[in-house]
Amino acid sequence: MSATSKIADPQGKALGVAITDIDNDGWPDIVVANDSVRQSLYHNRGDGTFEDIALPAGMGYDENGKTFAGMGVDAADYDEDGYPDVFITALSYQTYSLFHNSGDKTFTYDTNLTGVGPATQVYSGWGTRFVDVDNDGLQTTTPAAQEYRQGIHHGLAECGSGVRDAACGAWRGSRRFEQRRAA
Repeated sequence: MSATSKIADPQGKALGVAITDIDNDGWPDIVVANDSVRQSLYHNRGDGTFEDIALPAGMGYDENGKTFAGMGVDAADYDEDGYPDVFITALSYQTYSLFHNSGDKTFTYDTNLTGVGPATQVYSGWGTRFVDVDNDGLQTTTPAAQEYRQGIHHGLAECGSGVRDAACGAWRGSRRFEQRRAA
């Protein structure tokens, strides 16, 4: 089935997979986090086949055109513009990646604009999930991350949001992140 649907990728390592509808056409698309090779974004053609559009969509590499160690991935509309954005964790000394969905099957690399880059550079991230942890209607990310030397669980939070779960955070308005730590 993978070969006939055109999602078989012998180069991809598929450490994380997220199912989302990137263009709101009603068909589920597939985002794949790959370790040390380009990331994959399979757009559903609606006929049982998919096309990998990661390169033209601006999601294959980081903002410098380099591969990164994609580990976990999830998609949700973090900025409430109606289109799912993509968050991918990576190994330490690489930043996690936040790809903002432009609504036209293209993405901008908002990792540094939002503060995700500096907040995550020294952490290895594994899985991640967007959830509404406090029932405020906003998507929150909970990356499973570890800073090995200190045993710290790492999460991201909305700036100025007050005290929230120490390992989780939500984004609103400013599209800016700050880091939270919990022992």
